[in-house]
Amino acid sequence: MLVKSWETISLEKKLSILLFLISGATFIFGCLCFILIEMYYSVHSFQNELSSIARVVGSNSRAALAFQDSDSANRVLSSLEVIESIEYAALYNTKDEVLAEYSTNGRGNEDLVPPFPDSPKWSFGSLELGWPILLEGEHVGTLFIRSGLSSFYDKIVSILLLLAGLLAISALIAYKLSFKLQSWITRPILSLTHASKRIYEENDYTVRLEGASKDEVGRLIAMFNQMLEQIQQRDSDIILAKEEAERAALTKSRFLANMSHEIRTPLNSILGFTEELMRTEIDEEQKSLLETVYYSGQILLSVVNSILDFSKIEAGKAVLRYSRIEIRSFLDQIMSIHEYNARKKSLILHPVQVASDIPELIFGDAPKISQILTNLIGNAVKFTPSGGFIDLSVSLREVRADSQQLLFKVRDSGIGIPTPNREDIFKSFTQVESALNKTYDGTGLGLTIASSLVTLMDGKIWVDSILHEGSTFFFYIEVPLSVPPEQIADQEVLDYQRIPAYPAETYVGTVDVASVGEGSQAILVVEDQKVNQKLLQRILLKEGFRVLLADNGKEALEQLEEQSVDLIISDIQMPVMDGYETARGIRAMEKEKPGSYTPIIALSASVLEEDRKRCFEAGMDEFLMKPFSRKKLLSLVHSYVRKQQSSSR
Repeated sequence: MLVKSWETISLEKKLSILLFLISGATFIFGCLCFILIEMYYSVHSFQNELSSIARVVGSNSRAALAFQDSDSANRVLSSLEVIESIEYAALYNTKDEVLAEYSTNGRGNEDLVPPFPDSPKWSFGSLELGWPILLEGEHVGTLFIRSGLSSFYDKIVSILLLLAGLLAISALIAYKLSFKLQSWITRPILSLTHASKRIYEENDYTVRLEGASKDEVGRLIAMFNQMLEQIQQRDSDIILAKEEAERAALTKSRFLANMSHEIRTPLNSILGFTEELMRTEIDEEQKSLLETVYYSGQILLSVVNSILDFSKIEAGKAVLRYSRIEIRSFLDQIMSIHEYNARKKSLILHPVQVASDIPELIFGDAPKISQILTNLIGNAVKFTPSGGFIDLSVSLREVRADSQQLLFKVRDSGIGIPTPNREDIFKSFTQVESALNKTYDGTGLGLTIASSLVTLMDGKIWVDSILHEGSTFFFYIEVPLSVPPEQIADQEVLDYQRIPAYPAETYVGTVDVASVGEGSQAILVVEDQKVNQKLLQRILLKEGFRVLLADNGKEALEQLEEQSVDLIISDIQMPVMDGYETARGIRAMEKEKPGSYTPIIALSASVLEEDRKRCFEAGMDEFLMKPFSRKKLLSLVHSYVRKQQSSSR
């Protein structure tokens, strides 16, 4: 307990206590030494004094002893009454008979029997001395004298009281001086403590201390100031580097966003018109060539998406959007994406295995889980020779209070991964061997993106592999057991297969438009790119819609003043008036016409989340990313047109 108390008190008090104890101990030691020396000299002084008295009395008693004159002897002893410390004295003749005696209490002491020791004899209450008396060298008698020690003790007590008073005064002075003197040492140390606390609480590295001395503490303060200068300089460099990195990241993001727009816009036309052309009357050779064009466009889109995804993850802009997932159908759907390529290589895709203890319905970020599995299964298909197999399984790894961990396993019988390369495969732009680039295409970003997405979901990814026998990729992710309703993403807008891995023939389908009166619904397409205008017009006209065209937002508002439409499809980046201003203008017009409302589908090649948010903030109802599929476009169009019909009845 004492040790803990000592550890908790301040350095200032510790130094004061130590100085006080040291000075007190030193003073006490000095007092003890003084007392011992004083007692030593007092004892000798008392003995010498008694011996002197005995010598004088003995000298004066020689004649009385020689003539056995008792009266003279008594007169000599009676002279001792002036000495208060003498309690008893007696003169003995040569026959050891008492010739005369003196006593302060008037009583004799018959118990005394000569010879007496000629050296002082100390007892608790008295000092006794036997003194031989000689006359011309002949022994004529003995003087016995006893002195009380009260005066001796009084002297010792007086000395002790004096020393106690001096000790008290010295202790007070030491106590005061200790607090005064310790400040010379603790003041700079306390200033260091206060400066450190201020720096910790306020992150203020401009603090500097003044070094008043050149001792160790002064040098410590000087080094402390130098350290602060270095930290301040480092922070300044870090801030500059951070600002430079942010500018570079912003520049890169803008560049990638612009590149995305520039690449996706023509891709939208290429894929869209290819899909439309495949729906016309063409022979098998033409169909095969168009499928190749469409599939190549999808590969190009996949590369663009991988680079953009990597950029978003690297910039820390990737966020989780939870939705309800029916785990078995979800995994079957992902596996089916790869059936075409697997069949081309005669690979066996085993049925998905879902552990029985996993709930049928879970919460998770479906697009991101899909992207991880698509990358892993796609790699398995890519690197597995003809005749091999691939399987996918998921089990429950751990259940916690508010979440559960799902363990996924993708196994193949492919070429395997050499041991030295296993740690490298999750690095950016890395493939197992450079020689493989000649055989297997890819950006080298798939596993990097998968690893980053797994980390984003509080998980881990790793691989076990045997060269030329196959690989097994494991990863687990943490998903919540429940999600507040307002945080659940709209299932209809989630696109699990935004990177199809199969030709267009399996992607093309017809939409039932029996419920839509032909030519009765008008759709306004606001698009500055003539090619995209033509594509949208062709798709919508074939579905029986009446299509109005506007090159920018200003033209769209002018047309809406003259006639109403059932749906608006608007690009975002346009000259004169962009999509955001157009949407705000439309909503402003509707406020002047109570009861009127026209759904707006935003059409953009941007992949930035902030652009999506800006669309909804401007009043748009849906966000469709270029390049889009005919099926996805028509699904949204029919959905909103039906809603408009229902609300107008």
